[in-house]
Amino acid sequence: PKMDFGCAAYCQYAEQCLGELPAELLKNNDDLLKNRVAIEMKKYFEKDFKRISHATKVARYAEQIGREEGAHLGVLLCAAYLHDIGIKNAEK
Repeated sequence: PKMDFGCAAYCQYAEQCLGELPAELLKNNDDLLKNRVAIEMKKYFEKDFKRISHATKVARYAEQIGREEGAHLGVLLCAAYLHDIGIKNAEK
């Protein structure tokens, strides 16, 4: 019950490792990855709501453009959420 198969959302070897994946997991795999990255970004920035808000806005704009351009939204949104992840260390 405590196993987390979130890696199946993005791992190219998931089917070999876990066997045939359930259709509901495959249907939502981009959302699983995107949501996990968004959560980790929020944890990383902690109470820096300015950075969290900025990353969220960038992701929202990226998703809008990505849908119009036919981009792989899972990868695009992860990049959008993480685009400033090194800013805290850079500012130090």
